[in-house]
Amino acid sequence: MNSKLLSLLGLCRRAGRLRLGFEQTLQAVEQRTAALILIAGDVAARTEKEVRFKAGDSVAIRRIAPTREQLSHAVGAPAGTVTVTDEGFAKQALLLINQEETTYDDD
Repeated sequence: MNSKLLSLLGLCRRAGRLRLGFEQTLQAVEQRTAALILIAGDVAARTEKEVRFKAGDSVAIRRIAPTREQLSHAVGAPAGTVTVTDEGFAKQALLLINQEETTYDDD
């Protein structure tokens, strides 16, 4: 589990730059405020498919290893999907996600 990513998401929430849950994710996509969408590792494939369909190519979307429970604990509210609405936070989150993927590739 990437604790740095979860810590960043908690900080992002406290800064008011995080939308929580499926409905708010779709709303952020419609309002064009979404910079990055993260989907917990145990969210249903159907939910991910719908998010990807609605977002199209306009927003980066990543499935992350932490479960809904771990993600919810990090952001302080129930959520299987979260949407980062700040470009700076989104870039940092993507860096952390890519570092984690590289670490697993080296094993």
